[in-house]
Amino acid sequence: MGDRIVASLLKDRRIYVLLTGNIFSSIGSGISMIAIPWLLINRHGGSELFGYVSFAVTLLMFLAAPAVGVVVDRFSRKRLLLFAELFGLSFVVAFSIWGFVTGHYLSWQLIAVFFGGTAYYALHYPSQFAFTQEIFSAEQYRSLASVLEVQNQTSSMLAGAIAGVLIGRIDLTYILWADGLTYVIAFVAFLTLRYVRSEGVGTSPLKLFSGAADGFRYLKT
Repeated sequence: MGDRIVASLLKDRRIYVLLTGNIFSSIGSGISMIAIPWLLINRHGGSELFGYVSFAVTLLMFLAAPAVGVVVDRFSRKRLLLFAELFGLSFVVAFSIWGFVTGHYLSWQLIAVFFGGTAYYALHYPSQFAFTQEIFSAEQYRSLASVLEVQNQTSSMLAGAIAGVLIGRIDLTYILWADGLTYVIAFVAFLTLRYVRSEGVGTSPLKLFSGAADGFRYLKT
């Protein structure tokens, strides 16, 4: 049974398109999310500032997680994936243009890019797993989930290796431009995936606050 499922996955074009989009978006965003803290920490007082920023962003994303879950359950998972790529793209392009024009970045701008990258992760990964679970059968998803986990870890490793080579040698502006290109590639890949919303998904009314409260009660339990 397991071999048959794996064989069917290997013949499914959607697997390769999905992995292509995930790999590019993960590596691109991973590089910038490593570069930004490094640049911030190496500024005067940057270590303390980044500590506060990291704590604040982590707390904010934790508080927003139940609300993100409500949104993922309510809206088209494919549209959310595409929106996440456009969201990440808008952040890096906006600040890369600033860097290209001025030649420098203020600390608040580095913090804004870091926040944008964290928010991208908070939306992308729940949407990705919900989307994958929706378009593949239950048997396929069990095998694919393991593949996606390996892919995510591999992408993080590659992002770290590439960032180690680029940081200090290439200006942040060009790193952000490259990051933006990976978002574009991921957007195109996800756009080509055929998607039919499952019956019952998104039919209930959007109750953001009550749904988020239910999520917190679940976490408490």
